Amino acid sequence: MNSLPHCGRHPGARAGWECQRCQALLCPGCVYTRQAGAVALVSCSRCGESAQPLTARRAEIASFAERIPWALGAAFTRDGLATLLGAGVVIWLLRHLGCLGVVFSVCVFFGLFFATLSNASRGESGIATPELSELFHDVIRPGLLGLMALLIVIGPALAWIVYRPGGWEASWSGDPVLWGLAVVSVLYVPMACIHAGLGGSVLGMLNPLAIVGGALRLGRDYAIAVGATGLLLVAAFLLTFLSAFLGSVPVLSGVLGTCLQLIGPMLMARTLGALMYVRGDDLGLGPQSDYQELLLPGATPRGSAPAAQAPGQPPTTAAPSARPPRPEAIELEPEAIELEPEAPAPVAPPPASAVEQLVEEVNRGDLPAAARLFSTLQTPQAVPAATLYALARSAAANEQYTLAAQALNVAGRSSDPEIAPNALLVLARILENRLQRPTDARAVLDHLVARYPGTPAAAQGRQLLGR
Repeated sequence: MNSLPHCGRHPGARAGWECQRCQALLCPGCVYTRQAGAVALVSCSRCGESAQPLTARRAEIASFAERIPWALGAAFTRDGLATLLGAGVVIWLLRHLGCLGVVFSVCVFFGLFFATLSNASRGESGIATPELSELFHDVIRPGLLGLMALLIVIGPALAWIVYRPGGWEASWSGDPVLWGLAVVSVLYVPMACIHAGLGGSVLGMLNPLAIVGGALRLGRDYAIAVGATGLLLVAAFLLTFLSAFLGSVPVLSGVLGTCLQLIGPMLMARTLGALMYVRGDDLGLGPQSDYQELLLPGATPRGSAPAAQAPGQPPTTAAPSARPPRPEAIELEPEAIELEPEAPAPVAPPPASAVEQLVEEVNRGDLPAAARLFSTLQTPQAVPAATLYALARSAAANEQYTLAAQALNVAGRSSDPEIAPNALLVLARILENRLQRPTDARAVLDHLVARYPGTPAAAQGRQLLGR
């Protein structure tokens, strides 16, 4: 946290915005909110120009170790406890349906484990409910992945015990090879579980180059994760032991005991998911933009408008200084979606805020003017996602599909949980049906399903992928 920027006007205050005109770093006391049509824009209280929120790498704002308490505490939301109770009922019932029921209970357990890991890797709270729409993918596959993880833990040690000189009768406590294999397995398995929970294959869990290489890239944070999961494993054994003392009330004792047995593994899943939430970009799990956070999330502007400028009016200061180079396009997995410009050649932005003018032109329905302004923006991500979505709809209605795709591409990368999923879905449809780019459309749909799995847009995206 000490390396994060401070306000250029109040050195003791943390900066959360950067003025697009004077390039000053600003704290909440140096910015104010002004209305541009139906959109509220944060602006510099000195010159009135729009201020861009500052972001930093998630790991720089709060380390993985600092986020472990969040990962554990956020499991016990109301929905998370309801999911835990429902899973306890299902698993308890399956255990009483014979051998086949026991097998399916194991599959449901690991499906819950990997779904929770994936859920935490996106920064979400609670315990995730696994999808059960496809028998193999949603039930059998998680079971195979979980059994592979268990095999990695006990397989090498068991093989050594069987084939070592002396076999089972030889000393266990004094066998350095046995202890070495146990340590290697404990260090290996968390990374293998992360690989499996984020879409990896069963055979991929046995690839030491990928697993060990990923652990080395995570370094100290991975060591912390291994230690935390080890402590949680001890807690899981204690909870399992306590579950035997819940009495003999029919059904109720069995369900509550099963729920207690699930708490430890779910907390381990959330811990490993939190590691990916903080450091997933180091493993190439997404573009770096997905691992950026606002420096001051939730901060409220407390400044006032410039004295010579009435609230809600465009700034009257001199023309803006040169802006920094336009950042490179954020990549959508598995490859970047690059779009050729369709709007006229860029022109110099007007003295007033280009973002504010773009909002006004979109609200008025002036598509040519909005297209010209959009093409001149140095930071298109500063435009509200709702405005970009409206611009894309207008462009598509006028058969300007490349312009629509450009606006949707930026809106789909925004942090707006309501606009971004729909923008990605529409972008994929335009790429496939209008721009004849099915490969890029599939890349966008894959990104949509991975980034917003529980949204209606993702459900439609899965249907499109299936076709």
